[in-house]
Amino acid sequence: MKRSLNPRTVSLAATATVTVATLTLLMATILVSGCSEWKSGDLGNDTQGNRKPGNSEAELKQARQDNAQFDGRISAGGCYTVGLCRDGTVVAVGRNDEGQCATGGWGDIVAVSAGGFHTVGLRRDGTVVAVGENGFGQCDTGGWRDIVAVLAGWEYTVGLRRDGTVVAVGRNVEGQCGVGGWRDIVAVSAGCFHTVGLCRDGTVVAVGRNVEGQCGVGGWRDIVAVSAGDGHTVGLRRDGTVVAVGWNAVGQCDTAGWQDIGPSD
Repeated sequence: MKRSLNPRTVSLAATATVTVATLTLLMATILVSGCSEWKSGDLGNDTQGNRKPGNSEAELKQARQDNAQFDGRISAGGCYTVGLCRDGTVVAVGRNDEGQCATGGWGDIVAVSAGGFHTVGLRRDGTVVAVGENGFGQCDTGGWRDIVAVLAGWEYTVGLRRDGTVVAVGRNVEGQCGVGGWRDIVAVSAGCFHTVGLCRDGTVVAVGRNVEGQCGVGGWRDIVAVSAGDGHTVGLRRDGTVVAVGWNAVGQCDTAGWQDIGPSD
């Protein structure tokens, strides 16, 4: 297995938070460093987050709805990029030494996620396809059914079932696949070596590597979105503030002063 990429320096789409329909309207922008995907939650803004001249509130509302609709259609992995076409086929460019870009035969796909060296796709019927490096069994998703969201982590894959349970395959040295007992989950996020789940009651669960305290989310309440980075975890509260735990060597957890994070009224 090739390991020329460092999980602490590569930006992976694996950690994008994916929510079910009950939280679609609560989607927000959370920027996470390390292994995380960087996502913009407002298509009516420019790259600096400033409102473009001429955008009415109606246009901005439509842009947010569009962003929710197209969530999961592009994903940036370890030196490669995956895109979901309108017809349900998938395109990919970039590094392909492990076959992670071999998506040409895929069809009827509704969401994609790119990891370090593997790619997963969610079919309309709730099944999952995967290609790429499989040294830890991270592509062994053939038996999955009734999946509503899928995420490619660093050498592992996580799937959220319609009933609120979670499945995971792949690297589990740090326990990041230990999600078998989770229930009533509405969103999941896969980091490098830990997995985070948002419960329907606004609490958060986490498993996996916890050396930096990134799984210390037991006291969180009133959370509406979560994202797992490399060695840290962030959560968006309903009131628009953000909490963070874990590795903070470069200030990535310094969100205490953030206010009004989320979609505008």
